[in-house]
Amino acid sequence: MKQHLELPSGTPSHDTFDRILRTIKPEAFQPCFQSLITRISQQHGLSETNQIAIDGKALRRSHDKGRSLGPLFLLSAWAVEHGLSLGQTATEEKSNEITAIPELLVQIEIKTSVVTIDATGCQKNFAAKIISHKGDYVVAVKGNQELLHNAMQ
Repeated sequence: MKQHLELPSGTPSHDTFDRILRTIKPEAFQPCFQSLITRISQQHGLSETNQIAIDGKALRRSHDKGRSLGPLFLLSAWAVEHGLSLGQTATEEKSNEITAIPELLVQIEIKTSVVTIDATGCQKNFAAKIISHKGDYVVAVKGNQELLHNAMQ
């Protein structure tokens, strides 16, 4: 941080970072973050990502029993070769990944990339969206798509 900021009182404390991060509105932060990632990608020649992994995870210890809130689920797009998060969106519960995947696909550049998604993402509209944005896809097929699963076997 000292490279980018004057810190006459030293590095800020954990509490200071906590207060700052709590004031950030995710819907306002996302476009700024996306702009930063785009700029970094262009500066470092990372504009063509070969594989983008999309997956959802529950954040450990993010539940709030006092308010009867379960854990926070995040759906992330990860540029595999570059080790770079391209975007994230929160879902209310794991089953809502299906509604969050289209939102995430709109937020990231997928042209010339291969998008991988687990069986939750095995949906015709997801494949169509990826193709319409000039990307390719690999999805896992399990029993959640019975007819497709049987046809592939």
